[in-house]
Amino acid sequence: MIRSLPDTCAAPPPWQTWRTRKIRIAIIDTGIDAENDITMQTALAYGSIKSYRGFAGNEEDFQDVHGHGTHIARLMLTVAPAAELYVAKIANEKTLDSSALSRIAEAIKWAHKTMKVDIISLSFGLDSNNRNVEIDKAIFNAISDDTITFAAAANNGGNRPRAYPANRRTGVICIQASDGRGNDGGISPSPEPRKSNFSTLGISIESRWKGKKVLKSGTSFATPIAAAIAANMLEFARYKCSLDEYEHRRLHSYDSIEEVLHLMAEERQGYHYIMPLRMWDGADDADVAGKLVEIARS
Repeated sequence: MIRSLPDTCAAPPPWQTWRTRKIRIAIIDTGIDAENDITMQTALAYGSIKSYRGFAGNEEDFQDVHGHGTHIARLMLTVAPAAELYVAKIANEKTLDSSALSRIAEAIKWAHKTMKVDIISLSFGLDSNNRNVEIDKAIFNAISDDTITFAAAANNGGNRPRAYPANRRTGVICIQASDGRGNDGGISPSPEPRKSNFSTLGISIESRWKGKKVLKSGTSFATPIAAAIAANMLEFARYKCSLDEYEHRRLHSYDSIEEVLHLMAEERQGYHYIMPLRMWDGADDADVAGKLVEIARS
């Protein structure tokens, strides 16, 4: 006799979708080279690059003709292979002018509201006098929904301060560039007192463009590495930490991620050099998970 049984494997309720979904990262840049770059083609085919949209013309045009966005995406795919990427193309070249401001704001809104990403990576900077109400509002709304935003500091050394939006007082994690040993790369703005001065690898990073190996340096390349490190810690927490919905959201906040980054940072030459292995120095996975739970519950 066959009888019906209650469904014991029901899908989690909508508010628990975070338990099963991957960490989502938005890259707002010059797009990706899907026509010529095998890494981008593979990522699109296998779903590592989940969605894309053009904001510099045709919505379907996400082709990178400059290379900057492709380098950023390659770094993200390398450092955070378990994450899902969402690509927003806001320009056809690296230099941004005032006409790009509204496109940036729209791309942030798309990433936050439509794609519901966990992290937004901004590998560009604008002059302080280009501070924009639309961008500020889009970032504020993203922060309010616990979307973490990383932004590049600037590449003019001590000659210029932090660029916008990395210079916001709160809500955006500013990233400087170091070499592979954690030393200041010589291009970051001077460290600011009583602020987080995070840095990570951003000097002589190997990449490829049009089939040739290239070396890239800049805070714009350190930014996706820092964002990917944060994504990895959130992915680790998803598997290793027992969190309820509130604690999960708390861990995904700007304040909590800053605290996590400080736990793995080594102060060096005035900067907070992000070194993930520092979290595991004399500790195992259970110890690290305990630290993350403590932050989520604080």
